[in-house]
Amino acid sequence: IVRIGATMYFANVAYVEETLRTLIADMDAISEVKYLVLDFTPVTTADFSAVEALSDVVENFRERGVQVAFSCVGPRLEGVFERFGLLESLREEWCFTTVHEAVLHCACHSGADLPSLEQELETAVKELETKVSELSLAQDRVERLRRYTSDGSVVTKQPTAKR
Repeated sequence: IVRIGATMYFANVAYVEETLRTLIADMDAISEVKYLVLDFTPVTTADFSAVEALSDVVENFRERGVQVAFSCVGPRLEGVFERFGLLESLREEWCFTTVHEAVLHCACHSGADLPSLEQELETAVKELETKVSELSLAQDRVERLRRYTSDGSVVTKQPTAKR
């Protein structure tokens, strides 16, 4: 996972490109790199030279067997990528809303025995439903308790805070 730290444009694109290549080469020396997740959270826009360089990097890595996934691409940057044709060449299956989704996709793509995004979503929905039910029960209990004072008599009006 590599986080691109700033807007990409002609003045810094060579640095970003060289840094990515160096990082992959260094990691390859330790263990074969099959996936690269680029986190674009802080990147708001890019110029043509940056998009062209990213396209070259993606193509170069793919030729070497490294799949590149884009994550956290904001709407403005996505528009730039679309305008210059980068998303078309990247393919939609490699663009993700979060880094987590990108990593899960890479892990599943590699054949790892991990839950799919659908399974993870199903689990999250079940957890949310459980929490909503628990909250509802707690709210009911609070309302019941507010109706009684400590001696068991019914409270006719809400107590006011003492100063």
